[in-house]
Amino acid sequence: MSEHNWSAYEEALKANPVLAKMMISGVVYSLGDWIAQLIREMMD
Repeated sequence: MSEHNWSAYEEALKANPVLAKMMISGVVYSLGDWIAQLIREMMD
C-alpha cells in the first residue's frame, strides 16, 4: 500500500471513523464473497 493511500485512510478515520470502517468492511466482505463464488464455480 502506498504511503499516500495509507495517509488518506488515516485521515478518513479521523474525519469520520464509522463511515471509513463501514467502507472497508464492505470492500473486504465483497472481495471475500467474490473469491468464494469463484472457488465454488471451479469446484462444479
